[in-house]
Amino acid sequence: MHPKHQGRTTAAVWKASAFRIVLLSIMAAALVSCSNVVMNQDGSSAAAELEALSRSAGTGELPEIPSYQVNPTIYQAFYWDAYPGLWTQLEDIAAPLAEAGITDMWLPPAAKGFSGTYSVGYDVYDFWDLGEFDQKGTVPTRYGTRSELDAALQALDNMGIDAYFDVVFNHRMGADRQQYIDGMGNVWTDFDLNGRDVYYTPEAWGGLYHDFDWDWTAFNGIDGQLFPGKYWGNNYHWPYLMGNDVDHNRPEIVDEMKAWGEWIIEDVGFDGFRMDAVAHVDSDFTRDWVNHVQAVTDKDVFFVGEAWVGDVGGYLDHVGTGHLSAFDFALREDFVSLSSGNKDMRWWGGLVNSDKGSQAVTFVDNHDTSREGNPYGNPQVINYKNQAYAYILMKEQGVPTVFARDYEEFGMAPTLDTLIEARRYFAYGAGHEQSANTEAVYTYVREGLDSVPGTGLVMLISGRDWGIQETFSINSHQPNTEFYDYTGNVGGTVVTDASGYGNFPVSISESSGWSIWVPVADQEPPAPAGWSQAYFRGTPNSWSTSQMVKDADTGLWEFTAVFGSDNPRFKIDRYGDWTESYPQQDYLITDGSGEYLISFDDDGKEITAEKIDDGGTGSVTIHYAEYEYASEYIIHPWDGLSGNISMSYDGFYNDRHWWSATLENAPASFMFCFTNSNGSWDGVNREYGGQSGDIYVLPGESQLYELRP
Repeated sequence: MHPKHQGRTTAAVWKASAFRIVLLSIMAAALVSCSNVVMNQDGSSAAAELEALSRSAGTGELPEIPSYQVNPTIYQAFYWDAYPGLWTQLEDIAAPLAEAGITDMWLPPAAKGFSGTYSVGYDVYDFWDLGEFDQKGTVPTRYGTRSELDAALQALDNMGIDAYFDVVFNHRMGADRQQYIDGMGNVWTDFDLNGRDVYYTPEAWGGLYHDFDWDWTAFNGIDGQLFPGKYWGNNYHWPYLMGNDVDHNRPEIVDEMKAWGEWIIEDVGFDGFRMDAVAHVDSDFTRDWVNHVQAVTDKDVFFVGEAWVGDVGGYLDHVGTGHLSAFDFALREDFVSLSSGNKDMRWWGGLVNSDKGSQAVTFVDNHDTSREGNPYGNPQVINYKNQAYAYILMKEQGVPTVFARDYEEFGMAPTLDTLIEARRYFAYGAGHEQSANTEAVYTYVREGLDSVPGTGLVMLISGRDWGIQETFSINSHQPNTEFYDYTGNVGGTVVTDASGYGNFPVSISESSGWSIWVPVADQEPPAPAGWSQAYFRGTPNSWSTSQMVKDADTGLWEFTAVFGSDNPRFKIDRYGDWTESYPQQDYLITDGSGEYLISFDDDGKEITAEKIDDGGTGSVTIHYAEYEYASEYIIHPWDGLSGNISMSYDGFYNDRHWWSATLENAPASFMFCFTNSNGSWDGVNREYGGQSGDIYVLPGESQLYELRP
């Protein structure tokens, strides 16, 4: 996704850290004679932060992440009514962000808008005018001229930052004259578009060029009214939003937009698109346009849609292209709840936590949700905002977005810099949800990269403001490793045990209730200690946990299990809680029922299943006296035999109706009970112990009879 990104030096991070170390050292020295703990304005310990910074800067090293593995992190470089002249400011804005770990910038709409230099860009007039033509009373856009945009894009490219164009496909505004339309009268629908006249030519675009005008025939309607002979498109959300609604059913429109998309990527130099109000745009057009633009370039183009709908995953299915990501509005609802101080931290929703997590672009706020006067009436995220950013920046799934207004106007830059750095240098490897979560605290682990020592983290975020500290036993997936809190909110270190578990503290506080525990640098990689326990889970024990035994000579974990013939499967579970188990898909026994020796190598994660006995003592027939009328009775076995066994009607003997089933080559032992086609259970547990021939069972009794009672 980010081929330009190169491994950046950590010099700027060290310089900033060094300055903060000096400042905090002065603060600490000033109070040390009074035996006070130095506190920051947010209530966290300045001494703890000094300790964290010293650890990072003092080593002279942060993990060296290969350029192709650097985590993507987006910065939305604007908010409403801000940044006139942005193109000339962008290099200075981007430089420290690039050093912290920002890899991508979402820029405001760069095309000429209806309101000229007052236009934020969403009232788009001419797609092909990027501040180059005298239209709408100005040559430059609000953000500058085309040449200034070109220079800004080059500066970002030099820093390894990809730039995303904010495109408004849904509508156009600012028609130059009216046209008469039957049944509607005079309507503003006729556009001149000088930029289009220069760049959209037959010489440049060949088969994608069509000689047509942007007049009323280029639109479906206006003010919610359809034009004669027009129809709304295949939209996921309501079709009319605002302005002159563009007719994406018209092939000429589609081809021009494909040409424009190529131009933006290949000629202008952008690397991706943020697609405005995309759920109101024809989904067939969206799919075809995205696929076309990606197909004609060697770049890995990034596409993210603003689909402000309840089911974002449903929208992505409706469009049907894997190239398109979407903003995770559902996750933001969790942040609204977090802001209120009553969120249950054990439960998180959103696209990022679904089967489409890889297509999620996460965010806390943007130019629509955080705007002066709150014109859309959006619920606000005001409190626990640092915790929300920690959540999106440390997660394995989703590409997180940092909002300029939070970073600059709301004074969150110091904290966000630290969190962005933590993502840049430590947030790697598989992510693990934790059973340690409570209503007040969410915990999450990244296990790190085997190829890059020092990566991985343990995150804890608090959703309550109790003014205390709590400690949680968490599996870091890094045994015998020393961790420190990169945020500086909690002092000291945590050393994990041979299984990777450690007791990690966090402040239960809004002002400092987020901790990112990362490995102390320059530790000797621990020698592989192997597993301290292993559990067998499968059909023989109904997927419960059975302790395996480690062979002292071979070093292999072993367990003997008896498998039946009905879909015999198993896994090896490291902790007995499913947080780490092998293989990824169930191990399937293919050599028939019987007794097997299961062996597991915890180093190479290799599994063998050796059949040591065909099992059992021959065939056995189980007879059962029914307890109510049913069309079928069923044996339900476990712990040695799996899969329900249908019984056949035997006949009427000794004043009872009997059913039976014969098990060929029965295992040496198993447990069983009975049910029937009515769904009624005789749940008394019986234990089969290797008998052969016939056994008889009465309802509600555990005894096995050799003769029919």
